[in-house]
Amino acid sequence: MILLESTPEGLGIAQYLGKLVDISNDYSIVTKLSCRCFFAIHAASNSLRTAPVSTRSCNNNQVGANMTFKIGDKAVYPAHGVGVIKGIESRSIGEGKQDFYILQIISSGATLMVPITASDRAGMRCLISDDEVRRVYKILRSPGKISHTTWNRRFREFNDKLRTGSLADVAEVLRDLCSLKGDKDLSFGEKKMLEKARGMIVSEISAAMCRAEGDVEVELNQMLLPN
Repeated sequence: MILLESTPEGLGIAQYLGKLVDISNDYSIVTKLSCRCFFAIHAASNSLRTAPVSTRSCNNNQVGANMTFKIGDKAVYPAHGVGVIKGIESRSIGEGKQDFYILQIISSGATLMVPITASDRAGMRCLISDDEVRRVYKILRSPGKISHTTWNRRFREFNDKLRTGSLADVAEVLRDLCSLKGDKDLSFGEKKMLEKARGMIVSEISAAMCRAEGDVEVELNQMLLPN
């Protein structure tokens, strides 16, 4: 199953789905989250370019439209976390062709189909740098901010941060939920969100620093212990 993330410039979701009918008659709408549609497409690749797997990820200094990924690179997709570029696939869309990154998410095993021309707008990025890792650790060590708003508003605020694609924002969510947990019982949704934030941080720092996830998790737990 391939989940389609975002659409090429200038095409709406409905228009793009209509064009994808030309590719395969076997498609279904999977779900809709925060006005972002994901489509499952069961179809053989029109053209899947394979190449030797790269052992390096993209340049952390790349930004904006100049950011490109190679097969084997690790990349981060907002709200999903770290994935590996498994292929670059071309599909016929109307009278033209569109190239896609085939991104397999490490934590969930889900495969995302990301239009290359829309990857920057969608927030797809390289792994964080050493400086950014230090910033995340600084956030986790800082005092948490306990929100006293209603649980549903607090949940939306945290969820919005998880979807920015910034690991610093994810670190704030983890820190604040851990602080809130020490003050009151978390809702079921908040517990799931806490574990998701923890998993996103552990997996990216592990990949960026070439460290075992277990070691990173132990380190995070020590930072999050109450003073």
